[in-house]
Amino acid sequence: MANERNTPEPVAVPTGDICSRIVTLANTYGGELLIGVTDGGAVAGVADPENAIKRTKEMVRDYIRPDVSDAVGYEVREMDGKQVVAVTVHKGSRCPYRLAFFGFGRGGVADIIAPQEHYLDFCNMFKQAGLSFPL
Repeated sequence: MANERNTPEPVAVPTGDICSRIVTLANTYGGELLIGVTDGGAVAGVADPENAIKRTKEMVRDYIRPDVSDAVGYEVREMDGKQVVAVTVHKGSRCPYRLAFFGFGRGGVADIIAPQEHYLDFCNMFKQAGLSFPL
């Protein structure tokens, strides 16, 4: 499990949502994710923190566009005698960030994926309509 933290009280974040949380933090004010902290805030620890960092770096590189790697830092910390990974995300310099495989809708039985060059147009269209846009 990973927890998002920009206040002293951690909030639960499922491990599979790490990239979407990094996108959200990089598009806003930044913050911190804690890998190895349970939903309730208890420290579970990470058995192999270096591998957790490696896997997270790979996910960030492969699944977030544009590349946000320069706004993300990693640190192994000890909490309650266990090792956790703190992922620090700074506000990115190339917003808006998005997940690489972002589906804009459904076309029959398939997701419709907008090419990267049309993503900002899509976001602007949502904003002009007074709607929140996907990140």
